[in-house]
Amino acid sequence: PQLWNERCHSQITMQDGVIVNQKHGFGSSVHSVYGGVDFGTDRVQIVGFRRPVAAVLTEIPRGVDLNLDQFNLSAPRRSSPSGGCTILEGKDAKVPMGKSFWKSIVPGAPSAYSEGHKSFFRDLFNPSLSDRRSEGDLFMPPEPNMAYVSKLRSLLQEEVGVVSSRKEHFCSEAFDISKANPLFPASWAPTGDIVKQQPEQLQYSPPWGGQLQSRVKLHSGASGMERVMQEELPVFDKMTEEGTRFRVYQVGAIEIRTIQEDGKKEIIGAAFSSRAPAKVGIALMTGGIKDEETFVKAVEYVESGRTGSKSSVFDCRYYAVLETDRGHSIVTERLADGTLTWEENSMTLEARNYLAKVTRYAECRNACVSVGHMKAHRQSEAQRSGSGSHAADSEAYAHGVLARASKPSAGGPPVMGSFPGLAAPGFGAPGFAPSSYAVS
Repeated sequence: PQLWNERCHSQITMQDGVIVNQKHGFGSSVHSVYGGVDFGTDRVQIVGFRRPVAAVLTEIPRGVDLNLDQFNLSAPRRSSPSGGCTILEGKDAKVPMGKSFWKSIVPGAPSAYSEGHKSFFRDLFNPSLSDRRSEGDLFMPPEPNMAYVSKLRSLLQEEVGVVSSRKEHFCSEAFDISKANPLFPASWAPTGDIVKQQPEQLQYSPPWGGQLQSRVKLHSGASGMERVMQEELPVFDKMTEEGTRFRVYQVGAIEIRTIQEDGKKEIIGAAFSSRAPAKVGIALMTGGIKDEETFVKAVEYVESGRTGSKSSVFDCRYYAVLETDRGHSIVTERLADGTLTWEENSMTLEARNYLAKVTRYAECRNACVSVGHMKAHRQSEAQRSGSGSHAADSEAYAHGVLARASKPSAGGPPVMGSFPGLAAPGFGAPGFAPSSYAVS
């Protein structure tokens, strides 16, 4: 069992894909962690031996009576609280002993404790940290004195603060799965790493205004993230001593971090994109995607509208992804309530496309269809009534978007600042605002 306290760390040096100093072995170190008691012997001054000087006793020495004959330790007995208030409800309430204590702290069960104190005892005797439940009928609960319980509660609050700090750091950009943090258990640290040695002229320098791997925090409730948790295996799965599990899922450049407390549902804590959204920033600074930009590619996707085994073909959702000549992307689809969405440069598009399937593809470079043309087509589609089937309406709208993107425009590329397509037959309607991003 003493080997459990040993920690081993190895380091392998790589240069040009070859292990350096392979003949001399790898650098490794082992250290052990043990507990103990500090007796403070460094503060004791040791003098030489000498003969004690006889002294006259001024009083009779006194000691401690260790006679245990007056105490009966064969069976437990109830003791009243040592002064002060008690947490028990009721004047004649008694502290439950043994197995009855665990039954009394179940939520909703009849008990001498309030619901707040029940929750406190459940956290205090967390099965991941405490084995007191194995004592059975021999279990002795804590003294129900209010002052004593307050001390226990303050200690428990310190542990809650540590757990909260762990969650906050895990959901921040500073967390790195390859590096250990003092907030988390030491067992999370990798036992070996690889050091790459390169010539100085070949060292990579980060781009302007960014880090080596810049991250952008995404909205944790974006479409597709719940399915990633159910259909993908985590690249990082660790658990702390109190039973909280931390997982990291990766889909392309998207990183999803989840937290699952003991006995509770797994929830999304944060989501990041490991690629700097340079084009997104340019689009925002210039007021969004311009109407004169033309499409070069259009792709139709289909995804499941539900998660689990109950999904069917009638739950499918279709959406179209359009790419402009300046590298921007637009996602548009028809929702179940008939709303036509229009999302520009979505940061979660890669994760969504990863879980979907491509059904159609069209090259649109020679068609010269602009963003303004597509906005007019979207406005005309919004005025049409649906068939009542969400899957059919969603598919029909996505088909129409690809057909319009690949259909040559009679007027050619639009003029900057204008909104072409309003005068074209079958497109647009008077009073349509190009800046509108949701049509219902």
